[in-house]
Amino acid sequence: MKKELFANVLTLIWNLVLVYVCYTLCRLAFLFVNWDTFGGHLTWKYAIGLFGAGMIFDTSAILYSNALFILLFLFPLHWKETPMFYKIVRWAFAVVNTFFLITNLIDCVYFRFTGRRTTMSVLQEFSHEGEGKLTSIFLDEFVSYWYLVLLAAALFYVLYRLYRAPKVFPVKRKPAYYAL
Repeated sequence: MKKELFANVLTLIWNLVLVYVCYTLCRLAFLFVNWDTFGGHLTWKYAIGLFGAGMIFDTSAILYSNALFILLFLFPLHWKETPMFYKIVRWAFAVVNTFFLITNLIDCVYFRFTGRRTTMSVLQEFSHEGEGKLTSIFLDEFVSYWYLVLLAAALFYVLYRLYRAPKVFPVKRKPAYYAL
């Protein structure tokens, strides 16, 4: 029983560290795209401080966006101890985290025009634009920042490929299974 829990916790930690690495790559992309804004007065000490603060912010974002994933991994449910369950969780993990990483990458471009990160107010800013104009803006930026699109695809691939599922142990449906 403890062996199963330990395997789940270790693989959960591996998968969450993987997400942290992806968020850090997005932060580096943000800095690269906006280097003309930050590069002139950025020192190593200041950059490390910013990245440290970013990790704190990322922790809340990662915990919110992966809450269901964490619960599915840790809750003792007998029906989850199948290879199919973890295949479905793998896809959900990769898709959900890629969605949030893409929103991070959109910030790389959005910041250049507004001087701030994306919030819910961005929906209000674009609510008066026609659908055709908004699509045109999106496609123009999509082409201009093609390398961010490739980065998003690479991050999805990394999340999907390096995702780890715990070893599936046969489960006997005994009350002790749920009393961990």
